[in-house]
Amino acid sequence: MKARYFLIVFGFLFFPVTSWAQVYTGGSVGLNFWNNRTYIDASPILGYQIDDLRIGVGGIFSYVRRSGDSRIHYGARVFSQYDLFESFFLHAEVETLNTEYYNSEREWVLSVPVGAGYFQRISDRMYTTFTILYDLVQDENSPYENPIIRGGIRYHL
Repeated sequence: MKARYFLIVFGFLFFPVTSWAQVYTGGSVGLNFWNNRTYIDASPILGYQIDDLRIGVGGIFSYVRRSGDSRIHYGARVFSQYDLFESFFLHAEVETLNTEYYNSEREWVLSVPVGAGYFQRISDRMYTTFTILYDLVQDENSPYENPIIRGGIRYHL
């Protein structure tokens, strides 16, 4: 409940909406089947765009299976994207995940994925996105292995 109020205050107090076209939603899906490992990620987002800069927040829900053991993770991220030219952008984020160890203990893990991406318009308000990221922290308990590849959709209200 507190998170919802924070989003409302952050989004609308510091960045007044002059047009609902500046607000967007969407998300990404991540899949990785590499080195006897399965990684599936679903991440809804809510963001705000000012010219070439996009900022936003999102939730993270993921499933990881390695060598017969599986873990479920959940958490949140704050991110920014900056359009370089045409359809290419830089991406940086800070996220925290509540991750489950193989011995069933849970702990919060910090990640700082950075990288670049590409977006393509598919309608007046909808875009597809593709990003390649590199986690700068590389915590041993993180579910990520570099590179992190994501695909998603962005819809401007």
